Amino acid sequence: MYQSQLVLLCIMAWYKSFGITTLIGVMLGIFVVVPALWIVSLAGVAAAVWYLPTVRTRWNGVLAGWWIFTVKASLALLYFWSAYPIDWLGFSLGPLEPVIIFFYWLTGSLWLGVGGVGLYIGLRLVYKVSTYYRLLLIPVVWLVADWLGAMSFSLFTLGPGGSINTQFSFGFIGYALAQHNMLIQIAAVAGVFGLTVLVVVLALGGLQLWQLNKRIILVGGVTLLLGSSVIPLAPQANTDDVYAVAVVNTQFPTDSRFTDESQELVRKAITVALEEAIAAGVDYVILPEDTRFFNQSDSDLLRAYATFRYGQSDTIIIDSGRSTIDGMTTLNSVIYDGTTSDIYQSQKRYLVPQGEFLPYLYEGILRLVGYTDVLDFLAEQLSYRVGDNTSQADFAANIPGVLFCFESNNPSGVRTIMKERNGEVPFVAHVISHAWFNDPYILWQQTEAMLRIQAIWNNTYIVSAGNHAPGYMIDPRGQITQPQVLLSDQYWELGLVMVPKN
Repeated sequence: MYQSQLVLLCIMAWYKSFGITTLIGVMLGIFVVVPALWIVSLAGVAAAVWYLPTVRTRWNGVLAGWWIFTVKASLALLYFWSAYPIDWLGFSLGPLEPVIIFFYWLTGSLWLGVGGVGLYIGLRLVYKVSTYYRLLLIPVVWLVADWLGAMSFSLFTLGPGGSINTQFSFGFIGYALAQHNMLIQIAAVAGVFGLTVLVVVLALGGLQLWQLNKRIILVGGVTLLLGSSVIPLAPQANTDDVYAVAVVNTQFPTDSRFTDESQELVRKAITVALEEAIAAGVDYVILPEDTRFFNQSDSDLLRAYATFRYGQSDTIIIDSGRSTIDGMTTLNSVIYDGTTSDIYQSQKRYLVPQGEFLPYLYEGILRLVGYTDVLDFLAEQLSYRVGDNTSQADFAANIPGVLFCFESNNPSGVRTIMKERNGEVPFVAHVISHAWFNDPYILWQQTEAMLRIQAIWNNTYIVSAGNHAPGYMIDPRGQITQPQVLLSDQYWELGLVMVPKN
């Protein structure tokens, strides 16, 4: 009888712990699904800091921390599900498509969830020191926990195009403050890392007020935070000294890269959009990632063709696409400067697992269950590598920096470009392709927050052009400007933004 009661008590305790940790995880990650609920994520930080040190056994604490961060990550990675149906392959995987997506979503969340283990261990150590030092150390512990989760993700998804790093920042708690027009400006200090520290400091302040039973002050503080979040920034002064930047956003069929007919359709449509932009007298034209307008196989031929077609204009054209040299496939930017007929090229320095290369672990599992033919096809079409020419240091001062699609989730992506260029860029061109997905709004919300924070941190303009993704301009205060539509067709839209000169 006593044994059955003990078992029942253990089950009840497990359910209670599971419910609490799940709720905390949802609170932490809810801002990526519903950005307006960012204040709930601050409460989630306070709840995690309060709850984890109270877990009685170390093993249960490890599991609790892991589960909290796994739930948080599962919300940040919900955009994986917008890949269904998987129609960009050119063929269907049938009823196994949702199974494969669930596998990627769950395992990716688990790898990011490892950061919660670091949070639990760090909190246990910090709670051994005085309260004063706790307030200083806990924000650092949280920051390290986010880094640990990203590093764990890179380790378990390691593949031929990847490396062990902390660049996969989906779910970093600092992004919650992207919804606050005033507090987001703190990103000028250290990007999302500075915002993460600020989030934890605010959460700790609220927790202290709650524990001291100063609820009126707490309610007043929350009201002040919410009220100030919607105060618009003062408009910037207009200037006539600007660059005219044309943004070409496209919606080509997702499998267009796999047939000669479809590639010719893309080329003809882009040619029309490009010539319209040049006729409008713009300074720059940005094409989405992997447009493959210019042939990169022969640099001399590329220069001759570009000069012949566009050498009469002063327009600078930013293109990008796949290139295979000596059996290694890379994603390259190709920039033609119409003022000098010079060509500038650089290669993508951060590749995303699953989309641009297959992780070793996942490939082994899929081969075991009989997907050898599909894997061979993916290896031929989508298995990219990080090339040897990733630096943009030799770009001329009038050439924009180039940030490839998912390089936006590397918190230091723009920072790296600015350091290479010694800050001498007219703006940063963010070239995107989200053709893997079907209207991934959760991904778009997170990408927007990441770019806003990077624009503020680096005091630069970022202009995005996307295939199956929105294009826009972000100014150095994180404010977004939608392009003025000049022309549109079935598969593309030509927009115009004005970037003030430095």
